[in-house]
Amino acid sequence: MLEELLTIAEGMRRRFPDGNEPFQMMTRLLEECGELAQMVNHFESTGVKREKYGEPDTAKFAKEVMDVLGCALQVALHYNVTGGVEALLADRYQRLTREGFIVEATPPFLARYVHTNLVAMDWQRLVQFYVQVFGCIPAPPERDLSGPWLDEAVNLPEAHVRGMHLRLPGYGDAGPTLEIFQYSPELAHPAPAANRPGFGHIAFAVDDVKAAREAVLAAGGDDVGKVIHQEIPGAGHITFVYMTDPEGNILELQRWSPET
Repeated sequence: MLEELLTIAEGMRRRFPDGNEPFQMMTRLLEECGELAQMVNHFESTGVKREKYGEPDTAKFAKEVMDVLGCALQVALHYNVTGGVEALLADRYQRLTREGFIVEATPPFLARYVHTNLVAMDWQRLVQFYVQVFGCIPAPPERDLSGPWLDEAVNLPEAHVRGMHLRLPGYGDAGPTLEIFQYSPELAHPAPAANRPGFGHIAFAVDDVKAAREAVLAAGGDDVGKVIHQEIPGAGHITFVYMTDPEGNILELQRWSPET
């Protein structure tokens, strides 16, 4: 739900470009909080007030809650702290779960879809295509990766990867990306066919790579490479592992943290 709310908040910023100054946004937020307070007062009132205004409207109540959330997230977008909001949500969820206040049948880890990898013959040409045709947005830094850690991760000798991530349209700054990578050495590209796999892997951000890996193995998946801990300049520190699902499709489990 948060990603949808962020997308809507970004859309509202574009729809009303003249109202995006910090104090304008705060004024709207306070106004919406006041209207929400009025709705709460209406719901909690009895007698004369209900006779005057009628029974409370749950649809209007939901709208006021939505307006408050939207205004607050516009402020978060303005100051580029949406990533921090998501991290705090995940941390609070985990803490309340550990403390026993959230009890539900869930996997032993939290997961969020983060990117799809596309292996290219010419990554710059493919990036240009997706930017021009679909309006994808480059998400720096550009990657130029190699070393023993990469060889072990992808289980290929002397691997060298170049490419970058593209923000997918419609998801805002916090949405999933298309990861376009070119490998060296590379395999010949097979002839196109409707039933031939073309994407390299899908990736999920998890709160515990070890627990997620064990869950994949227990469900019939397998390892491709080793669990890797690596600093990526300009991007942060990543812990990740390449695995396969029960049908052999490659997936990645990853956890990012700030640069040390």
